[in-house]
Amino acid sequence: MLAVLGACPSDGTFAGHLSSFIINEVTTVAAAYSLAGFMTDPTHVSSGPSANARQGLANAFSTVTNLVDLTTGTALPGNEDGNGFSAQAKLNALANLLAPCVNSSSLGFACQTLFSNTRTSPTAPPPANTVAALLAIAQHPVQNVIQLFGLTAAAPPYQPTLSSVPNDWTLAITFFSDNMPGPYYPAFDSQGNL
Repeated sequence: MLAVLGACPSDGTFAGHLSSFIINEVTTVAAAYSLAGFMTDPTHVSSGPSANARQGLANAFSTVTNLVDLTTGTALPGNEDGNGFSAQAKLNALANLLAPCVNSSSLGFACQTLFSNTRTSPTAPPPANTVAALLAIAQHPVQNVIQLFGLTAAAPPYQPTLSSVPNDWTLAITFFSDNMPGPYYPAFDSQGNL
């Protein structure tokens, strides 16, 4: 399991800024997807040495709070600024894939199948844990989509969730604004502003 608390406050500590937080399957999905461009495995997160690379990593940490409410561990339908919406049902569907592994004391069939279907190549070893499996899905979102969707339990714990197989496992935050009349080509500046 994994949770990312967001950007570090200016005083250097979360004490006094975050009274509590939840670590669950939903926070694991949000963290893995937000940091996927900067992670090689669950314990290695880094960026290049340039100021832009460091800003990109900081922006990735900030993305988590646009996907999940850390105090409740629930997927958000929209971002914290209210000018965008996220793929809440897909995020919950991904969290539901992890639930059989997390809620079991042994490596059951669903968990083994999850690890098998998240190999990054036929010769690669399967991931050894849920964070590594989610990172593989985030970095290879079109791989084994149908097989992974088939792992959804009859009564998935996180709702709302997907009712049919998605085209892929990408997660997005769709931004909208009166100043942006269509889905043209938005860009981010070096400070992370859209």
